[in-house]
Amino acid sequence: IRIPKQGAKFIGCWKNHLWLCPNDRLGCIRVVDIETCKPLETIYTSSQVTSIIQIRNHMITGMKDGSIVVWEAKTRKIIQKVKFHITSVLSLIQIKEDQLLSLSNDSVCELRFNLI
Repeated sequence: IRIPKQGAKFIGCWKNHLWLCPNDRLGCIRVVDIETCKPLETIYTSSQVTSIIQIRNHMITGMKDGSIVVWEAKTRKIIQKVKFHITSVLSLIQIKEDQLLSLSNDSVCELRFNLI
């Protein structure tokens, strides 16, 4: 798999799709097929991705602007976006099947999602 020349800061995986978040100032996610090593899509985001986690059929990204975005992994479309933090989301941690913690420099939030 060809990693962007600037590196990949965060990597997530759903089935055979690798979600790469380049180590640059651009807000984007590059989705690559693991079996063929071919790029599938570059998704441009409104803010830089600072963390990523996979739960069921969803990818959840923490963003530099303090928001959390839930993506439908198959279609790679946003299904929910919420902003809980003032500063960048540093980490996302799954604590239960439908719960996760989001951490930033200013706060810790517990989130519950109704993910099918």
